[in-house]
Amino acid sequence: MSATDALWAIGRAAWPELDARRAAFDAWVERAGGGELGADDLYLACACATGDEAAIAALEGAHEASLQAVVARFARSGDELRQLIRVRLFEAEPGAAPKIAGYGGRGRLETWLRAGALRVCLAAIRDEEPAPPALADRIDDAELAVIEVRYRSAFRAAFAAAVARLDPARRLVLELALGHRLTIDQLGIALGIDRATAAQRLATARQGLRAATMAELRASLALDETAFGTLERQVDTLVDVAPARRPR
Repeated sequence: MSATDALWAIGRAAWPELDARRAAFDAWVERAGGGELGADDLYLACACATGDEAAIAALEGAHEASLQAVVARFARSGDELRQLIRVRLFEAEPGAAPKIAGYGGRGRLETWLRAGALRVCLAAIRDEEPAPPALADRIDDAELAVIEVRYRSAFRAAFAAAVARLDPARRLVLELALGHRLTIDQLGIALGIDRATAAQRLATARQGLRAATMAELRASLALDETAFGTLERQVDTLVDVAPARRPR
């Protein structure tokens, strides 16, 4: 028995009710170029790529919790998003293969599905729904309570100016992580980077926002260093907490 025969047998045993195409399965294995492959996931994905409704339903059922966790992050109807995910990942455009055909067998299919579903949902928000409130507009009066009353107007102006000064890449990271409440793992998936890099980019973006806000405040307020030290600690708290609230 060849290596491909063994993978095929494992896949068939995992999903005996489904009927993937052997030629397509062999092509996927060859494209993967060897190494450790998840035969059960590869078989299921191969069956889904043919548009087999039973296979698609089996995949959705097996990973229901992951799909629900993705769509629950967005205000739009979960049923609408689930249908959109199904269309975008499993239905082929004219002359093209469905996106599920891009799964290569390395790594778990659940991870691939979660990443694909998240990208579909983010694209739906970007392309089909009104833009969420700007980052600079997400601070309410309750959150401003950490700032002394006499500095609140100056802070609002400084914060808005700091957000405007952020480069597009850092602003995107903050919008996704703080505005759409993505976790570090989800942020990494959305940006196509690993978890550690996502965490570093978010930390850098937060630092940049804090520093730019304080620079604006220094330019607009005449305070001694003691007063600025107190204000800076208040700004640190507000920048970390306020933008992270889900927009109403």
